[in-house]
Amino acid sequence: MLKKILIVFLIVCLTVCGCTPNVNRKEEKITFSGLDDKKLQEYVAENLYSGINAEFSNEDYKIEQITTVYVSKEYIEELEYNSKSNIYFGYTENDLSKLFDGKKYVFNVGKDNQTIVEEFKFYNDNYNKIIKNVMVGSGVILVCATVSIASGGTIGIIFAASAKTAATFATSSAALSGLMSYAIEYYETGDLNTALEKAAVDASESYKWGAIIGSISGGTSEAIKQFKAAKELKTLDFKERGARSELRAAKKYGGREQISYLNGEEVSSDIPGATKPDLVRDVNGKLEAIEVKNYNLNSKNSRKNLLKELDRQVTSRSNNLPDGSTQRIVLDVQGRNYNKKLLREVISNIKKTCEHSYHNIPVDVMS
Repeated sequence: MLKKILIVFLIVCLTVCGCTPNVNRKEEKITFSGLDDKKLQEYVAENLYSGINAEFSNEDYKIEQITTVYVSKEYIEELEYNSKSNIYFGYTENDLSKLFDGKKYVFNVGKDNQTIVEEFKFYNDNYNKIIKNVMVGSGVILVCATVSIASGGTIGIIFAASAKTAATFATSSAALSGLMSYAIEYYETGDLNTALEKAAVDASESYKWGAIIGSISGGTSEAIKQFKAAKELKTLDFKERGARSELRAAKKYGGREQISYLNGEEVSSDIPGATKPDLVRDVNGKLEAIEVKNYNLNSKNSRKNLLKELDRQVTSRSNNLPDGSTQRIVLDVQGRNYNKKLLREVISNIKKTCEHSYHNIPVDVMS
């Protein structure tokens, strides 16, 4: 059985990186009151969820949970920087240090002002310095994400970031999903510098982040339990939410859940490179694969990521499902209160995006 991995991302002093993607702020109506706005944390988690999924090169990775927490400037300034008792996501600094198993790496800035990866040497007060030095606004937002991999094990990420304004954080944080997804994939190969090159991260004074990365001992179930136990966390459990959406779809359409296919044959779920529809059912003697999505369609970035991910998935299905199989996409919008015009536009764009691999794919709305 493969060893479970937890990658821990935290901001590193001297690491000042950032990005400002081309996002139409007016269209997205970004009106968050500040970094402590819980709606901002949910917005960031939604964008990271959609973005990380869209950036993966295959379906071997699946996000299970994203958790965020805001740490205020006042609290940071009151921290005892030589103490190892400060708690982050339910862990003390000493706990975090003990969790690391093997080599640790730090995202840092080289002499040419480019982001590099180098081996990290632990110092007792490093975590406190990380939190203090990244802050450029009213505080710091910490994010934890857990990702399962088909070949076995779970990958987790904790990173921290800060911005001068909530709007800057909202728009800039979306691009972190590219770095995170590439880091997850390249961590397995040990080529983290390639991950940084692909992520194309730029320096910024208004948005800061950095990272410590490394495997830790033990499984992730206890880590997730600790994360959930920490106070003031905003948790979006995508595994639970996805399961609820799939359950609703299963009741409506019937069929079996999470069946994997490769080269026209049904295969084990742990086979890398297989396509994995949320549901499959028999329709007139033919297999129909159903993909269920529950995304924040009010976000331009999430809509863009939805199209990118569906393009990859529908293409993979076309290449790997048995001959004669059909496909269907279901958008779960329960409780989202989207207007009909937005939904029509999303459905139209999905059909256009997937046209090259599947002509006029059916898209249903489940409210």
